[in-house]
Amino acid sequence: MVSIEEAQRIIIRHTTLLPPEKVSLLQGLGRVAGEDIHAPYDIPAVDNSAMDGYAFSHAELKRNCLTVSGFLPAGGQRTVPVPPGEAVKIMTGAPMPPGCDTVVPIEETEAAGDVIRLIGVVKPGSHIRKRGDDIHAGDKAIAAGTLLRPQEIGMLASMGKTDLLAHRRPRVGVLATGDELLEPGAALLPGKIIDSNSYSIAAQVLEAGGEPLMLGIATDDQGSTRQKILSGLQADLLISTGGVSVGDKDYVKEAIVELGGEIKFWKVNMKPGKPI
Repeated sequence: MVSIEEAQRIIIRHTTLLPPEKVSLLQGLGRVAGEDIHAPYDIPAVDNSAMDGYAFSHAELKRNCLTVSGFLPAGGQRTVPVPPGEAVKIMTGAPMPPGCDTVVPIEETEAAGDVIRLIGVVKPGSHIRKRGDDIHAGDKAIAAGTLLRPQEIGMLASMGKTDLLAHRRPRVGVLATGDELLEPGAALLPGKIIDSNSYSIAAQVLEAGGEPLMLGIATDDQGSTRQKILSGLQADLLISTGGVSVGDKDYVKEAIVELGGEIKFWKVNMKPGKPI
């Protein structure tokens, strides 16, 4: 009898890595990256404003007052330097105009015509997202083996990726055994129960990122059990329930051996579920 942890180690030791395949960006969600992915450019690509406010040169600030001489929306660009003592109204995400190194939020100013007065102390360099703050060109953004969550998908999109190499989702055969079992939807008969285990396992396979292959129910017959297991070997992994204890009609172990398999462990130190 082995511990649960040892059983897990044995299973992992005999689990091979599935090959990567090219998939679209959204198809990569929930998969595992099959390659290292490096940033093709700095993100952000340029210094930009982190707030809706006013951009100016802090060194040229006199008496906390500035003349507003322009407007720069997100997506816009200004190539002409902002004169000393002047400011440009700037929106969040807009690139910093030449000659400016600080942004003050709109709500921290008072406007009178084309002149603004700064309320309180503004530190130089405030409210600016610097070029490369998120990642620098050439840096490893995502390492091979990383689970691709929404965060990683967003990062890949920001890098201009439309596809990527991700390991193939495992196809997992799910097989139930037992004469007492009926498929969901069948009329319940005396002595029979509905096969719920297969659907619980299949749901866990889906949740873990795999693709369940429902194999149905094998009757308590050696030939039926063998045939169902054989069909399940088309999948990457086969999970069966029932038929592994010491009953007269428990044929799973025999079928595995007949098909050239090897029993790496049988009993696990847990309750319920010791014969596994």
